[in-house]
Amino acid sequence: MNIFSNNGPFSLLYGGTDEGQKLTRAQVIHRDNERANLETICRLVIRALLEDAMESSNRLIEGDSQTLSDLLMMLEKVLFHGFKSSMKTALIALRTPDAELWTMIQKIGRTSEILRESVQCIDRLESLITPISKIRAILRLTMMQKKLSDLFDGIINFSLIKDFYESYAFLRQEKAVVLSGALVGLRVIECNLVLEYDNLQEQPLSVDLSMYVKLPTISNTNEPIENGNLKDNERKRLLDQNNFLEERIRYLEANLEETKRKVEVVNDSNSSISIDSFSAVSYRRPSEDDRDNENEKLISKIVELEDTNSHLQEQVNDKSKVCTDLYDKLRLSEECIRKLETDFLRLKSHYEEDKNALCKEIEHLQIQKTNVSSELDAKQTSDEELRVEFQKKCEQYNTAIANLEEKQKLLVNAETEIIRLESELKEMPALKKEKSDLGLRLRFETERANENEKALEELGGRLSESKLRMIELTEELLPKSDAQWAKDSDVSNCTACTEVFSMTKRKHHCRMCGSIFCANCSEGRVKLPSNPRPARVCDICYNILKTRNNPTMSARLLRNVLTTAAKQQQRTMYENPYINRFKARSKVSEDFHKKSTGITGLFVNENPHRALTVVYGRILRAVEQMPQDSAYRKYTEAIVKQRLALVQSEDNIERLEQKIGMGQIEEVIEQAELELETTRNILDSKAWEPLVEAAPKGQWAWPV
Repeated sequence: MNIFSNNGPFSLLYGGTDEGQKLTRAQVIHRDNERANLETICRLVIRALLEDAMESSNRLIEGDSQTLSDLLMMLEKVLFHGFKSSMKTALIALRTPDAELWTMIQKIGRTSEILRESVQCIDRLESLITPISKIRAILRLTMMQKKLSDLFDGIINFSLIKDFYESYAFLRQEKAVVLSGALVGLRVIECNLVLEYDNLQEQPLSVDLSMYVKLPTISNTNEPIENGNLKDNERKRLLDQNNFLEERIRYLEANLEETKRKVEVVNDSNSSISIDSFSAVSYRRPSEDDRDNENEKLISKIVELEDTNSHLQEQVNDKSKVCTDLYDKLRLSEECIRKLETDFLRLKSHYEEDKNALCKEIEHLQIQKTNVSSELDAKQTSDEELRVEFQKKCEQYNTAIANLEEKQKLLVNAETEIIRLESELKEMPALKKEKSDLGLRLRFETERANENEKALEELGGRLSESKLRMIELTEELLPKSDAQWAKDSDVSNCTACTEVFSMTKRKHHCRMCGSIFCANCSEGRVKLPSNPRPARVCDICYNILKTRNNPTMSARLLRNVLTTAAKQQQRTMYENPYINRFKARSKVSEDFHKKSTGITGLFVNENPHRALTVVYGRILRAVEQMPQDSAYRKYTEAIVKQRLALVQSEDNIERLEQKIGMGQIEEVIEQAELELETTRNILDSKAWEPLVEAAPKGQWAWPV
């Protein structure tokens, strides 16, 4: 809502006279509200303007700020509030309210020595055509000259104010005196305002109250900047001194004028007294005593007046000296302020230059960073492509080598087969002759075999018993037919009782089966065909040989003996040192996160960090012996260093497996050991060097 609209609370700013009219209660309340609103908004705007000026470094306002424009507009509303205009009373208005208000200000300027120069200055400006522009110009000029409060004091104390303002007008109320006193505080502000016609003619006619009336919110104060606080404090102190000196000079000038008036009054009184004395002497002719008394009184009064005059003259001289000293101090303060302003502007320009230079340098560095990042990405992409291509070439090379080796083997086999067939072809005539001889011999042998079969049929009945006995003996001796002489270094326990051999427990070989037994398990002595003296045999062999010599022993006893021997041999097999070492390697601690790898032949490693550190270190030492420009060294060294860094930085085995991304950590160790073997083979064969001689022509041709 615009408070200065035609229907708003300030709609009667240009209202006509209401003399002789009886106002209603609503009209009285309406006009009271108008005056209260004018006073409140003016004080709010004045306070905001002072706060803005105090926050600035030099309390200087360049041009029309929003706050200053609002203040001048509100003062203009105050001037027009309750103004008597001939347009409201006369049928034909010859002058506008603006022209009548400017006429009143001109009359006040003629009667006031303080405002006379300002009004004449505005009146002489030819560019200001309209009265409203002159009214706005006088407000701005008095603001710059720090006479704004004097302007309103002159209007309030104007003797003809009743002819220009209604009784309800703001300037005819006590609140006008309060407003005039509030305007005195604006003297601390320095202003440089524009007095152009276009700017004055197009001033806004409303106020945005949101800038001055704020809802309560959470405090959000900014921290003061520490740099330059000392200079700001010094500048504010000098400005306060400047304002004090200006007020003091104004006060002394007023006292000087008052003193001059008193001196003139005294001089006038002296002249009148002398004239009266002469007239009294010439006309009245008093008595001599009365005349003497009167003369003494006059002389004493003259002396008193002369003393007073001299005293006042001394005061005037002292005050003039004080004014001179204050003026010198003011001039020095202004020079210091100008110097500080110059230094501030110079430092500000240096700061802006350094800031712009740093911004440009930052932009340049950002561009360089972007370029380097793009180049690095392109290089990494090209390196990755080269690595993939190199791997493909290596795979193709290995595949070609394998195919060539296979073809070479097939070729050798084919050549061998050809040689064999050629030799067989050469032997064909002899073979044909031998075949004919063998055919004749076959017929002869066939006839002979038929005759032998007939003879065997006759002898079969008598040989059946002997044949069965031979089969039994063969079955008895079959378990010991493949016996081997056991080595002392391979056996540490008794084959029968599994007792550990020591210095007191000696080893004894069985002369029948060749195994090693203790003395208790090899007490038997048997005569063997190879040795005329009784030889030491184990208990099992002793029972077998005893059974052979005793044909009456039952087959059940022989079977039990053989079963016992087989069980002892089976138990001895499971106590093989290789099997024991396999069992030891497959053991895992109870608190370890897994008990098995799930892969045959791949055992759990509880200390993979140490194993990987050792293997990767050996790979790096072997790779460092290769040329730096070799492709295998560049890619292998980068990958190994990356994985070694992961091993050193990650203590948890499961998270380390996830970061490497090659399955279980035992598989990573196995792959590292294979890579170490490959690196050593490449280092031994110097695979990075070129071939001594060129490959045969057509070696890589396909098909072979």
